[in-house]
Amino acid sequence: SLPFEPGYLKLPGTDALGFVLIDGGQFLMGSDPTRHRTAFRDEQPQTSVSVPAFYVARYEVTVEQYKACVDDRGCKHASPRAVAGDVDRPVRFISWDEAVQYCDWLDAKLRAWPGTPAPLAAVLKHGPGGAPWKVRLPSEAEWELAARGKTSRIYPWGDANEPSRGNFNN
Repeated sequence: SLPFEPGYLKLPGTDALGFVLIDGGQFLMGSDPTRHRTAFRDEQPQTSVSVPAFYVARYEVTVEQYKACVDDRGCKHASPRAVAGDVDRPVRFISWDEAVQYCDWLDAKLRAWPGTPAPLAAVLKHGPGGAPWKVRLPSEAEWELAARGKTSRIYPWGDANEPSRGNFNN
């Protein structure tokens, strides 16, 4: 296994390597069809959900980051297209299981590396609420809280569709 070195994983150079704390708490999960007329049925009804604080990556995993895992033999990709293309773009062509492999690999690397930034090392030992934090995929509720916040916004930035702020089809 290759040693973990700064820059090796191409994680952002922030105090928490690109992870951000999302304050937990109660929020309305789902969509209100009276406010969001294109809400899908499986987004209804809105439900009050409580989620503890958690960390989430600010940016998607890039081809280069995923390739580091593959090169280190921590990830076994089914498609060569997963490690092809622009290295700064989000990785594609991987399965849920392959995404979990990446999370497990990154978790092990961060725990073993003595250079893991102090704020991140602290939550790996004792996260919010005292339980150790683990690099993993977010739950559906965590994903929605991170995207919408505790308000019932339709989009992360508010209720108006602004094509310049997202990747929209048409």
